[in-house]
Order: sequence, then C-alpha cells, then structure tokens
Amino acid sequence: MTEIRWQVYLVIAVISLLLFGLWKEWLRPTILFLVCVVIFNIAGILKPRELLDGFANEQIAVVIMLVILGDVIQRTGVLDALFYRLFMRHNHFKAFLGRMMGFVGITSAFLNNTPIVAILIPYVSEWAKRNNFSPSRLLIPLSYVTIVGGMITLIGTSTNLIASGILVENKQPALSFFSFTPIGIPVFIAIWLYFYFIGYKTLPDRKPAVAEFKEQVRNYLTEYRLTKNSPLAGKTIEESGLRHLEDVFLVEILRNDQRLPAPEPTEVLQPADRLVFAGKTAGIARLLETIQGLEPATLEMEAFNGSIRLRECVIPYNSSLVGKKVNESDFRAQFDAAIVGIHRNGVILTGSIGEMVLGNGDLLLVIAGGDFESLTRDKSDVYVLPGIKEVRQVDRKKVTLLTSLVLAAILVGATGLLPLFQSLLVTFCLLILLKVITIKELRKGLDLDLLAILAFSLATGKAIGNSGAANLFAQGIVSITAPLGVVGIMLGLYVVTNLLTNIMANAASVAITLPIAIAAASSLGNPSLITPFALAIAFAGSAAFLTPIGYQTNMMVYGPGAYKFSDYFRAGWPVAVLYGGMVILAISLLYGL
Repeated sequence: MTEIRWQVYLVIAVISLLLFGLWKEWLRPTILFLVCVVIFNIAGILKPRELLDGFANEQIAVVIMLVILGDVIQRTGVLDALFYRLFMRHNHFKAFLGRMMGFVGITSAFLNNTPIVAILIPYVSEWAKRNNFSPSRLLIPLSYVTIVGGMITLIGTSTNLIASGILVENKQPALSFFSFTPIGIPVFIAIWLYFYFIGYKTLPDRKPAVAEFKEQVRNYLTEYRLTKNSPLAGKTIEESGLRHLEDVFLVEILRNDQRLPAPEPTEVLQPADRLVFAGKTAGIARLLETIQGLEPATLEMEAFNGSIRLRECVIPYNSSLVGKKVNESDFRAQFDAAIVGIHRNGVILTGSIGEMVLGNGDLLLVIAGGDFESLTRDKSDVYVLPGIKEVRQVDRKKVTLLTSLVLAAILVGATGLLPLFQSLLVTFCLLILLKVITIKELRKGLDLDLLAILAFSLATGKAIGNSGAANLFAQGIVSITAPLGVVGIMLGLYVVTNLLTNIMANAASVAITLPIAIAAASSLGNPSLITPFALAIAFAGSAAFLTPIGYQTNMMVYGPGAYKFSDYFRAGWPVAVLYGGMVILAISLLYGL
C-alpha cells in the first residue's frame, strides 16, 4: 500500500508539472512528455517496453500514415484547385461562409485538419479582402468547423485514434470507423447552423491581417543597424530623417549594453547603434528603400542581391522554432530568408530582434530569397501567408490515381474488409510501386514531433493507470457526480477533459483522462460504460474552443485573423456549450444511459 501511495503522489506531481509546463510553454511538448516518461521509467512506474509501446501502436501508425497522405494530397494542389473553383467566384458573405464550412467539415472527416487550414487561410483571407470583409469574421469558423468535422469519423483527428489505441492498450474493444458518426454528424450540423445564423456576429470585425502593403495594419517590431561608413553616424535623429516617418516610428536605440527608449530628436547616432522600430510593413519596406545607411540587423543585404521581397509567415504549435532565439534558429539556412520583424498579438515587444524567443502563433516578417517558397512548402515549421494565392498546376493523372487509392483504402477500412492499418499499408505500397509518390515525399510528410507526442502520451496514460492514480481520480469523480447518475459521471469526465484540452495538447488530455474513465466504469461494475465514456472523452479532447492554445488550427488562424486571446473565449463559449450539450445528449440516447 505504501508503494502505491508514493507512486500516486509522484504521478500527480509530474502530471501537474506537465500541465503547467504545457500551459506556460516552458519547453516543446515533445520534450516535456519525454521528461515525464523518463521520470516514470526511473521510478519503476513504467517498464521500458511500456515506454516504447506507443511507437509500435497500430492506431498511432494509422495516424502517421494519414498525416503523410494528407501532406502528399496537399502538395498535389488538388484541394487548392477544388476550393478555388467552388468558392472564389462568389461574393456574398453568408453564402461563402456556409459553403466554406461545409467543405472543410466534410474534408476534415477524412484528412488531417492542419494542412487543410494551412491551405485555406490565404484563400479565405484573399476572398475577404477582395469583397471588403474582414478575415477575422471567417477564420475562427474555419478552425472550429475543421475541429468539429474531424469528429465525424475515427480517422478525422488523431484524438479519436489515440482514444481507440488507449482502449486497446487496456484490453478493451477498439472504436470502429463509424463509432463517432451518429454523434459527429448532428453536432457538426448544429455548429454549422449556429455559425451561419448567429455565431459570425460574435466575431471581431478587424481589418485584413494578410493584405497588400498599403492595407497592412499589424505593427511589427523590427531592428536595423547603421551600415559601414553610414552617413547617419554623427547626425541627430532629426537630421537623419528618422523623426517623422510614415507608418513606422523609432521605439528605442540599443547602444552597447544600454537601452535608450523613446530617444529625443536631439540624440546623436553612433556607428554601433542598433535602431528598433515599430510599424506596418509598408513603412518598414519604405524605410529600407528611402533611408540610406540602414540595413536589417539580422542579415547583410548583399546576401539578397539588394532586393527587398517581404513575406509573412506564422509559427505553428509544433514548430521546432518555438522556444528558440532568432539568432539561434538558423532561419536563413533553413528557409533562405531573414527575419526582420516580429508581431505577437497582445504582447508589447522590446529589445533586440536577434535575442527574442520565438513563440506559438508569432507572425514573422521576412526578407525572402529565391528558394524561400520551395523550402517552406515542404516543411511544417512555418506556414507562409501570401498576399495573393496562386493555384498550382494539377497533374490530373497522378491526382486521380492518388485520391482513388486513398479513398479505396478508407472504404476498405471502414467496411471492415481489412483493418485500416493494413489497407493503408497496401495503399502506400501501391503508391510507391506505381511511382505516384516517392520515398523522399514520404519522409517530408513524416511528422516526428507528432509521432513522439502521441507515443509518449500513451505511455503517460499507462503510467497513470499503473500507479493507481487513475483509480484515485475515478473514485473522486464518481463520488462527486454519483448523485446525478451515469450521465452525471460522464458529464464530469467530459468537463475535466475539456478544461485540460483548452490549455494543453488534445492527445495529452485524452491520455490523462481516459484511463480514469475506464477505472470509473469498472468501479461502477458496468464495463459496457467504457465505450460511451471513451466517446465522451474523445469529443471533449477535441473541443478546444475557449483558447487559441488548445488546438493547432486555432493557433494557425490567430495571427492572420489579427485576433486577441479573449476573442476565442467570446466566440467559443457558446460553441463549447452547444457542442458539449449535444455530445452528452447524443451519447446518452445512443447508448440508453
């Protein structure tokens, strides 16, 4: 008994630190989960085999294969062309909103939602700009409906597959392809109707976040230095022409180890000074073009042949750049571009650009070289936000064969003729043998961070069960919610999972609470409750509507929509209540609870 007690306390402490670390973004999620499972292993709570089991888990393998296929489909340009033909010619706001939500909802039921949102952000922004609407009225619905659409099938989101994998790990029946469908479809219809008639009115009406220079409204912080033999050295700020600039202003001067905030017009510039400006992209571009003797502090202009080609990109949740200083990110070598400005919603940035630590959702203003597009297209560390999106040329033969084989694999898996893992494995073999895709393309689509997070999430869930913490939490939840009956217990599990998923990775929230749900069903002496409890937790684990940090697609639209943190709560709480209420009601009716 003593051994179990100290293990329970250790698990509670480590999980608490994990949650807080994910919320505060101490380290990348992959590293935080790795630290946790290593502690559990050293403490004897996890055996080495249990720690590594996730990497050989069938459901995780299915997730990775689907992500790779989604990435390959994205790079063919077929979704770009389809969206353009279906929507870009329409100019009525509600017609566009309704069609866009329907398209992304259906697509998200079968493809990973991250590349879908990445593809559609520039299209939606361009349509809004061209028709004098704000992208901020469209991009949150894009993210939320993609999340809800992913709950229609087992493969719509990794959360569902992880939930099924945890059940199998605990010797319970796996969830089927259509286990989610009777619940997911009515929930999706309800959220679609809500946004179409009411929800869009709760969204802020801000100017476009991705637009031409003259329409840019975001203030970037950017840093310049005096060039060698700069004519500005020895002149005052007033004499240098830096006093009354259009769309940009001088925030501070960095001189040796000193900071000179809001410098006076009479301040004399020195050769080693670094000048920090805040302003719109138009002003930043104009500054480079018109003020002789200045250059971006993060690069030599000669490296780009003196040309100025400014581009914007956003840092997603799982980017390897998160947590790195600009100077340490090796951005120039990776992407043939140099960071000259950073925009972070709701945060006032100061200091040197090179010393700033990059974070989730940061918008970067970069000077791009000739290889920028090709280098960023095949990587998920940044998503480029072009002002004008061009449709790629589609190889019809390749696309037809690719989509036919993928649809066939999903159909075979859904009907049970073969397990989904086997049908996808056969599909990969055929795609490679028919030279539709190459090994190189497969490597590009392999998200090692996602693989590690999913595998370590399973191990974390196993540790919660092994230590006895799951039983302890289950007894607590059951004792509190027992007066409300089985539905009340399920609601309690749903609320706990949903609160967690709004502050951390969704796979992690499911990995933590599903073992508790299994223990709760066992404590009630009714194993048949495990499946409805698991479905409730899977739905709760994806319902990250209250914060931008709860789901990657929320972070992706954060910068382009010029949103504030509070916008997500304001727009999301009615969605969370409607979604949660319908999920609990649908599961209760479906399983006769």
